[in-house]
Amino acid sequence: MQKLNRNEPLTVFVACDGISTGLHCLNSLNVNVQKYLSSELDPNPIKVSEFNHPTENIVRLGNLNDVTLDDIKDVDLFLASTPCTNLSS
Repeated sequence: MQKLNRNEPLTVFVACDGISTGLHCLNSLNVNVQKYLSSELDPNPIKVSEFNHPTENIVRLGNLNDVTLDDIKDVDLFLASTPCTNLSS
């Protein structure tokens, strides 16, 4: 495991991304996020994410079950949260 270098461009993958809180936190820490790969399938949190991050380079991968190793092979940072399907609405 390496120490995070805020200036080095990172590719980030987030499983169960929700409203992209991970991206918000990384931006607040001035981390250089080059590519943000999001796995989320609920349209409501995706709309919130799009509203809060309209200019960010978010790649929406959809359902976590459909994400392949090729999709995330070059990831520098992996984040995850628990699915909250019953709480999303």
